Amino acid sequence: MTFPMQKMLVFICLMLIKLTIVAQDLKKDSLQMSGFARFLYDQNLYEFAAQEYERLTYLYPLDKHHLIMLLKSYRKLNQYDKIEQKGSTLSLDDDQILKEYLLSLALNEQADVAELIYSQHPNVLSSSDARRLELDFKVMKQDWSAADQLYHKFGIQDAGYYALIRKGIAQKYKSPWKAGLLSGILPGSGRLYAKDTKDGIISFIFIATTTYQAYRRFSKGGIKSAGGWIYGGFATGFYIANIYGSVNAAKKYNKQQKAKLHAEGKNHIDLYYGN
Repeated sequence: MTFPMQKMLVFICLMLIKLTIVAQDLKKDSLQMSGFARFLYDQNLYEFAAQEYERLTYLYPLDKHHLIMLLKSYRKLNQYDKIEQKGSTLSLDDDQILKEYLLSLALNEQADVAELIYSQHPNVLSSSDARRLELDFKVMKQDWSAADQLYHKFGIQDAGYYALIRKGIAQKYKSPWKAGLLSGILPGSGRLYAKDTKDGIISFIFIATTTYQAYRRFSKGGIKSAGGWIYGGFATGFYIANIYGSVNAAKKYNKQQKAKLHAEGKNHIDLYYGN
C-alpha cells in the first residue's frame, strides 16, 4: 500500500472517530437538556420548560417527544394560539400530536374546528382516546345534552366530569328580553332578575327620585316649569338606560355562567390528561 493511500486511510479513520465522539457528545447534550426541560415541566415551570423544548425542537427536529412536550407546555400556559400556529407543520398522523392539537382547538373555543379535523383523521387515535375527546368537544361546546348521551354511550367512568355535565344541563340562563320588559314595567326589576341587585336598586332610586322631582315641579309651576322638564328629561334618560342596562345585565350574567362552566371543563380536562 502506498504512503499516500495510508495517509488517506488514517485520515478517514480519524474523521470517523471524531464524528463518533461528536455524535456521542450531541446525544449526551440532548439527554441533559431534555432532562432539564422535563424537570422544569414537572415543577410546573411551564414557561421555562417551553423555552427549553423550543430549543430542543430546533436542535433535534426529528425527535417528536420534544415537540409533544412543547405542545403540552403551551397547553398548560393556555397559549393555544402557539399550537394552532404550528398546525400546518404538525404531523397529525401521530396520535399524541393530533391529540394535543385537537385539545388546544377545543380549549380555545374552537371545538367545531377540532371535530372537523378529528373527522379527517379517524384512525389515528386509540378508541379510548377518541371517545374521550368526542366527549371533551361536547363539553367545551357546552352541548350538555349531547355530552350526557355520549357519557353513557361510551360507558365513561368519571364522577367529577359527569357532575359538571349535570350542572351544565341544570344551568338556567336569563332572558335579555324578559329583563328589559320587567324593567320597563318596574324600573330596576330587570336587573334584579339578572342577579344585578346593586345596580337594580340604584336604578330604581334614581328613576323614582327624578320622577318625583319632576312631578313636584310640574305640580307647582304647571306645564311650563323648567325644573319639571329638566327632571323629567333626567327621569326619561334613566328609564331608557335602565331598560338597556337590564338587557345587558342578563347577557352579562349568561356570559359569566358560561365562562365558569368553561373554566371547570378545562380544569377537568387538564386533570384527566395530566402530564
